[in-house]
Amino acid sequence: MGLPFIKISAQQVVWEKVWGFAPFKDEISKIVHTEDNQFLAIGMSDKFWHQIGFDFFASPVLIKLNSNGDTIFLKPFPVPIHLIAYLGHKFGNIYQAVIQSPLNDNNLPVGYPCILEFTDQGQLLSTQYLTAYPEYRPNTCIKTADGGLILAGYFNGALSAPTNMMAIKVNFLGQVEWASQYLPPVITRGVANRIEPMPNGNFLLSGTMGRRIYGFEIDSNGQQVGQKTYYETPSNRVFFNGAAPQVWRRNTFSFGQYSPASNQYKMVLQLSDSSGNKIWGGEQSGLIDKSIFINREFSLIYTSKEGSIVYVNRLKSDSTIIWKLPIITGSQIAKQINDISFSQNDTGLVAGFYVDYSNNFGNQFWIAKIAGVGTAYDPSNPQDTVTVSAEERLFRPKDSPVLYPNPTTETIRFQKLTRETKVAIYSTEGKKLLEQWILPEQGLDVCTLPAGTYLYHLKMGEQVFTGKFIKIDNE
Repeated sequence: MGLPFIKISAQQVVWEKVWGFAPFKDEISKIVHTEDNQFLAIGMSDKFWHQIGFDFFASPVLIKLNSNGDTIFLKPFPVPIHLIAYLGHKFGNIYQAVIQSPLNDNNLPVGYPCILEFTDQGQLLSTQYLTAYPEYRPNTCIKTADGGLILAGYFNGALSAPTNMMAIKVNFLGQVEWASQYLPPVITRGVANRIEPMPNGNFLLSGTMGRRIYGFEIDSNGQQVGQKTYYETPSNRVFFNGAAPQVWRRNTFSFGQYSPASNQYKMVLQLSDSSGNKIWGGEQSGLIDKSIFINREFSLIYTSKEGSIVYVNRLKSDSTIIWKLPIITGSQIAKQINDISFSQNDTGLVAGFYVDYSNNFGNQFWIAKIAGVGTAYDPSNPQDTVTVSAEERLFRPKDSPVLYPNPTTETIRFQKLTRETKVAIYSTEGKKLLEQWILPEQGLDVCTLPAGTYLYHLKMGEQVFTGKFIKIDNE
């Protein structure tokens, strides 16, 4: 009887896709799961550019992908764009995107919020400029319970003046119900980067105000309710790039990054209770991205960067790291994550752009799928359980055995074996297929296995290592 596949114990990149219109600048901004179990992404490309005076602006590009990451279609929309703030499902096969546009519907160089509606097959249905609200710049957006949208960002009335946080409520029919600006309590730059629903029916509007992570509740009519500073740096430091608090149960999770000095960066991860008292966290090394996802278990998935390596992290509400997955880059390769979309079983996508400096191709669309490596358990033979400790799955020792070649056609081998080691091969359903003791530099013959993905389990003395490999057929 095969071993039942019972849980996820580690994360790996299942596939990565890189494509675009080199040498033009391309990137994915937002990605969502669709109703037909595929993926819809929206990004920007300079290939479909618009000239306004002396400036050039990209166009939004809608991309649909299947579960293997293959492109079903890629369709540009004829709208110049600054930034994409939102992508989401409206109803049926209709989706919406919210963008910052440098034009209005008369092709004048005045920026307006713009709402695009389109089908999941890429047919553009409408382009709605909110012409009564020039220089309102949405950074983010949330769908409300009544099917409407609240756009949030900043009002940029004059380049020399401080900016104000702003929010606009647009109902299901596309009508603006209210629009509000929120003056900061001091003369400084206020920018909303996030809006979140609160347990009491209000919304938490938050972002940066000078050197503070700052926010306040707004009610269903857009009226401000109180204010709160969630994190404050010393006076010589300035926050930037998506600092905001997010509601986590009744607590608030604050995140952001700042520069304490030239070419130096710090990130903030802090959990506070409903009264604003710190529970855990604070400053850490590295950078934190704007991409934050909270699942129903109230664990947090976020992206960060340490040196040249990008990480996808999952954190429990008690600050325990459940897993930490590196997205490998190199001296000539860079990857930037702009958005993440996860299901409840720790399978999901990260998307953004990819840069190959050696070829000078500019940015290209980039997307990667992340999924778990399985843990198999046989109640009658618990010694055969494939398990990985938290330390092993998060921070593998530098001397961990390395499987090669991967993919393979006939034989797998392991670098850094120091003694005779028992190797077991499982299917992704948890069925044990092979088991053998091997010596260092000795290979394991897998030529009889059908083409597919398999899990391996090594027991070298008291140490246990797991991973996966791909078996392909000889051509």
